[in-house]
Amino acid sequence: MPSERRRARPRFGVSPSSAWTRYGAAAMNLLGARRYTREALGIQDVPRGAVVVHFAATPAEIYQLEQWAELLHTVDQERPVRIVVNRPDVGRLVSQRTDLPVVFAPSASQLEELVSQRPPAVILYVNHREPNFRLLRHAHIPHVYIGHGESDKGASASHQNLAYDYAFVAGQAGRDRLAAAMPFFDVSVRAPMVGRPMAGSGRGRVDPSRVLYAPTWEGGLPSMALGSVVSHGVPLVRALIAGGFSVTYRPHPLTGTEQLAHREADQAVRTLIAEAGEPHRLDLGPYEQAFDGAALAIVDVSSVAYDWLATDRPFLLTVPTNPAARPLPSMLSERAPRLTAAQAEDGPTVASRVRSLIAEPPTSMRDVAEYHFGDLEVGASTRRFLAALAEVIGTWERRQG
Repeated sequence: MPSERRRARPRFGVSPSSAWTRYGAAAMNLLGARRYTREALGIQDVPRGAVVVHFAATPAEIYQLEQWAELLHTVDQERPVRIVVNRPDVGRLVSQRTDLPVVFAPSASQLEELVSQRPPAVILYVNHREPNFRLLRHAHIPHVYIGHGESDKGASASHQNLAYDYAFVAGQAGRDRLAAAMPFFDVSVRAPMVGRPMAGSGRGRVDPSRVLYAPTWEGGLPSMALGSVVSHGVPLVRALIAGGFSVTYRPHPLTGTEQLAHREADQAVRTLIAEAGEPHRLDLGPYEQAFDGAALAIVDVSSVAYDWLATDRPFLLTVPTNPAARPLPSMLSERAPRLTAAQAEDGPTVASRVRSLIAEPPTSMRDVAEYHFGDLEVGASTRRFLAALAEVIGTWERRQG
């Protein structure tokens, strides 16, 4: 009996089911590696001078790469792009979600073979995962961190950025954030401002009754415990439904992977949405899909808050309840209307407040959006990204003689 109780207890905040999923996935990947080696492209299929995206992640993190897919296809028209993965399940998922060629290189020796025999023009990274260091040790190729969105989470201003030759940021806010955290990091050189091509999605038709609730996950560290689904989720969604709004619930893909309470709260919100039926919906697709049609968003401190900001529509920013959470100070959090957990419990007041914000949006925060993203003209960010990437490659090639 004691051993059964130990197995049922979450370790380090991970629920038993999610831990089992991790171990099971690891075993399946190990067994399937030989077969996937035959299916995927090999190192010999990477042309010299390609743009390589190193994606050593889990299936739940596919969103980090997926948001860049359209832009990477544009890059591929000028210079071949290859996605390098270290897991069969991730490789198959990338192939399902994009048309970009996938290379399977699970070991450090294979990565070394890649950069020595088929040296890329540049290597891009969309996260700070530890396996990145297998490639970062090779100093003869430029390494660029492009991330998967900026926010007021501590991870957006981390000394991990020092590992890369360049850290692309969306705008001046990103530069200022990095400069404040790393005074010896020359942001004028190492942090090109490239905008964010996917920001401002869903600018088309707006349904004045539709509200998007898009909370972030629980975070991997106490300081980044900014998710609201436990503190706000159920009473908030119940209030919106009762108030006559059409609710789109878009949880973070990693919700519940670290804490059982978040997993259970997420499931409770999903149940509310399912029981209410149409026009309410659970949206697990890309964020731009969830943005479509919503007149107002309720978001946590996250990159989603900034991406929504670019739509120039009203929103409410939740106030985290975890005392250990330490969001960075920002212009957005200073000026945005906030929603506490206690306020979320007051259903009629929540509905009335949301209705008022939709009917009479507060003063535009366009200046905050421009500070974060720069030029918001359609296509401007794509041009800036392509120009910055070309400059990195050109600079490196000139230095190599």
